[in-house]
Amino acid sequence: MKTKNLTEGRLDNRVSLSFRLGVMVSLALVVVGLALVAIAGAKDIEPTPPLSQLLEGILKLDAAAIITLGILTLLLTPVAQVIVALVTFSIDRDKLYLGVCITLLCVLAFSLVLALI
Repeated sequence: MKTKNLTEGRLDNRVSLSFRLGVMVSLALVVVGLALVAIAGAKDIEPTPPLSQLLEGILKLDAAAIITLGILTLLLTPVAQVIVALVTFSIDRDKLYLGVCITLLCVLAFSLVLALI
């Protein structure tokens, strides 16, 4: 029983850390993008760039691209949490929850593929 509580505590700490990091990075990117909008002026901002041009826009310090990256980071934070849980369950050799995590990642990947089509 004590090892189960330790495992749950470790999982909670890791998932919590991944959530906090994801939200902080996302917030930082959005704030940087908004600062660039304030510096350049709102009239010069372009609409959200397509994903194929996102990296190019970030390298050019395009405000819309940086804000888009921040939003994408926020959207992918739950996926990172599932991956952290998967690694934790894999280390603990908990086959039931490992299977649940793998199934959830497959559903998320399938949803992402459908969204991009």
